[in-house]
Amino acid sequence: MTGGSVVESNPTVGAVIVNYRSEEETHRLTAELYEGVDELVIVDNSSPSATLDQLARSTERVSYLESDGNVGYAAGNNLGIQHLSEECDCYFIINPDTNLPDIEVVSRLARKILVNPEVGILAPAVGDDPPSQQHRDTAAVRLMHRFGYLPSVGSRDDELVPRTQVVGCSMMISADMIEDIGLLDPSFFLYVEEIEYCFRAREHGYQVAFDPESVVEHNHEETGFVHTNPYQVYYRTRNLFQLARRRFSGVGQLLFLSSVGILLYVITRNQEWTLLKPWFEGFVDGVLGRTGRTRYLTD
Repeated sequence: MTGGSVVESNPTVGAVIVNYRSEEETHRLTAELYEGVDELVIVDNSSPSATLDQLARSTERVSYLESDGNVGYAAGNNLGIQHLSEECDCYFIINPDTNLPDIEVVSRLARKILVNPEVGILAPAVGDDPPSQQHRDTAAVRLMHRFGYLPSVGSRDDELVPRTQVVGCSMMISADMIEDIGLLDPSFFLYVEEIEYCFRAREHGYQVAFDPESVVEHNHEETGFVHTNPYQVYYRTRNLFQLARRRFSGVGQLLFLSSVGILLYVITRNQEWTLLKPWFEGFVDGVLGRTGRTRYLTD
């Protein structure tokens, strides 16, 4: 990767869509993204898709890449980024269940991340919540800021809003930052990997921010600590332990792990009794240090 060492008015953007049993959404998103990026790669994490392969073969600047089964969100995006041209100045990773109401979102994010080299990860706003509610810290992270276990996000004198972490459904990532800190960590498999990436970026001196002017819609059944599927609860619980063990120690680690207790509280408050088993499994596997694809989504 050469990255954007020279600020350009029209930066070169590569986009990655990771498909896992979401062909219809992937087709739709490809059409939405096509005019806004220079290259686009579809990484297929499920069974090989003849229709997606044909879409790539018949569409200029779109390529189709089969992964070795369901390798997870982080590994799938890493494969896509590595497949794209090294001439890309930045990379836009986006979930298939995300809508782009305005194609200018992509070019706007790309321009802003290129003219602000201190920003390594730039996300759009998600939905129509006001800026103060966008990409908010969890209660655990707020406590860690309060007691000095996480550095302040600081402030800016432009429209970009610094954050500790951003929602991973769509992120513009600087190629220069990737050269510096590497790609997403595939050991998480699913969930929390974007939090780790934001923490790692900030640890290396980069800012993480979102742009209120750029808005996407995320049609996901899970928001924050509201979960509906066992695999969501399992991987989030397990991976919070992994991140806590890797990034913090002592009191800071305990403060971060309070998120695991909050998740249990939400499950019991909502009387989602079927989610207690995956929470407990995630707790046990998190304590034991298990990583990668385990227990759920193993087919």
